[in-house]
Amino acid sequence: MTIHSSQTTQRLSLLGAILAGGRSSRMGSSKAMLPMPTGTTLLEHVAACLNPYCRSIVVSVAPSQQLTTSLPTVPDTDASQGPASGIASVLQLANQQGFAAAMIVSVDLPALTSTDLAPLIAAWEADPDRIAAATADGQFSEPLVAIYPATYLEQLTAVACGTDRSIMRWLRRTPHQTITIRREAIQDVDTPEQWNAYHDREVRKNARPSDR
Repeated sequence: MTIHSSQTTQRLSLLGAILAGGRSSRMGSSKAMLPMPTGTTLLEHVAACLNPYCRSIVVSVAPSQQLTTSLPTVPDTDASQGPASGIASVLQLANQQGFAAAMIVSVDLPALTSTDLAPLIAAWEADPDRIAAATADGQFSEPLVAIYPATYLEQLTAVACGTDRSIMRWLRRTPHQTITIRREAIQDVDTPEQWNAYHDREVRKNARPSDR
């Protein structure tokens, strides 16, 4: 597999992966293709957030999912296994390609910026053998904004194939480091109402005074 490469030279080899394999049932259409106020898609926005830190970027998709993107896609082993399956597939690629870890970010985070991810990167570089997960309150870790060392492949595969496939419950009982970032940065959008509210706020915020 040929994968998209960032121009940034990394001290440690980090694979960026955008999770876009969800059904988007509440949204009613693919979240990845939602148009940002800047003119890019939500998928392109998240990719731009990862680009300064990751040597390469891929998109995790459901097995039969068709997605319009120039980025390489990594299919889940089983769409019914939830995010754990997508993360396991990405870690399998990370191991095959010689990456030290994979930075996992969900596609439905329109307020995320590359600056928000900087503390996560710093924490992982200081302790690259442990999972580094974002948190907004210091109590609950966000498993879909996290860096997973490639050595966790076996454990994540077991979660995906097990009876309890909750990646959040698994992370709670797995030693890891938590890094506090802005609450808005990891606030996902699941419904058209949430998306429209975000979109309207951004348009008003960026409007010229004469346009308001």
